[in-house]
Amino acid sequence: MWLVHLGLARTAGAIMLIYGLTNPKTLLVRNDQLSITPMFGNGSSGFAVSGAF
Repeated sequence: MWLVHLGLARTAGAIMLIYGLTNPKTLLVRNDQLSITPMFGNGSSGFAVSGAF
């Protein structure tokens, strides 16, 4: 029974791979830049968050 499930999973993976390669789709990706850096000062510490949208 295990081999049947393994075969079905591999077949599904191969079908999705072929579908993905043969049907290209343009995907827009956001280019947000977010930075989290540690801050240290006189007797204090914390995190600084900066970013650009």
